[in-house]
Amino acid sequence: METVAERFIFEYEKEPIEMNFVELLNSFYQNQDTAIVKLPIKTTENKTELVAELTKRIFENFYNNPYFKEELSLVLLKKSYLEPLYTLTKQCLNKQLFDPNNEQMLNNVVARQIFVLHFSKCNFKSKHFLMFLKSFNSISIICNIENIFGFDVKQFCQSLLTNENLKKILHNTIRLVTNKECRYDCAKTELVFFTTTDLNGVNGYAGNNTIYLSHTSLLQFYYVTKQNVTVFKLNLLRLVQHEICHVALRHQFCNLNLSTPEFKETINSNFATGKNYCLEAGLIGECLLFAGRIDLSCPNLNMAYCQKFLQDFLQGAYSPFDPTKANAKIIDKPCFEMAIDFSPEDEIEFM
Repeated sequence: METVAERFIFEYEKEPIEMNFVELLNSFYQNQDTAIVKLPIKTTENKTELVAELTKRIFENFYNNPYFKEELSLVLLKKSYLEPLYTLTKQCLNKQLFDPNNEQMLNNVVARQIFVLHFSKCNFKSKHFLMFLKSFNSISIICNIENIFGFDVKQFCQSLLTNENLKKILHNTIRLVTNKECRYDCAKTELVFFTTTDLNGVNGYAGNNTIYLSHTSLLQFYYVTKQNVTVFKLNLLRLVQHEICHVALRHQFCNLNLSTPEFKETINSNFATGKNYCLEAGLIGECLLFAGRIDLSCPNLNMAYCQKFLQDFLQGAYSPFDPTKANAKIIDKPCFEMAIDFSPEDEIEFM
């Protein structure tokens, strides 16, 4: 029986210039005997199984995403926009991908698949969706990080995963979202750094036992904030706290395709709503960490306060963050619902 991935490849290769992606999905799934619903993806270490499941669920997620359909139902996409998805899909169907000699390629494919999985469910507007769709294949995992930050970035992030204060915030987040106690062991999390081109504003995202961090974005932030190590470390803390909440939530229910908005009623009863409110575990974790979503690129931060807060947090003598004392700007613009840390159209300036 033909799969949706095979149909997509066939239609892509047949069409000369452009194609209606939404219509393709509709024509395939509407002829199925059973209803197409959002199905789980088991959090497994078996990458062969994981790639196969991700390939199926990505197309199903697109089909079930009302924002995607509303924005693009009448749009004929140029093949250049779909070429990365076509290339990724062909790679996933090629058995040579799982050859032990292709480990680096396999890791890149899984990283790209998980990224697409997240934005296939997102409440995007078309310009952001098309930017992600056209550029996600530029994600490339790097093994060594440039030693230009004045400290070992990976080691610092790894130490955060064993920090008791971070774990307390994680446990509180999972409790607020699910009414259950967190069962995830942060120490088992792998930190993976990647470079990318054209994915502007993507800082990191949650994987399977993995936190993906954009080295490209970190470099930009480091130089825009005038190489301020305190602010840079606070941003790393924010990123790791944000993404570990997403990783833990999915492991709580053994489902990589889980989304925080599925717990809307629980969150509404447990978490105060307001301008900074969003149905995303990572952003809830940020709000617990910093008493709101704060702009760390703000040029007027109280450095003495921020240094003291960071030092106390790392040493275990933690007291709640006070945005007023920090002179921190609270972010109140709408955010996207996905396990990708994305700051669209941010113009940051650090004086």
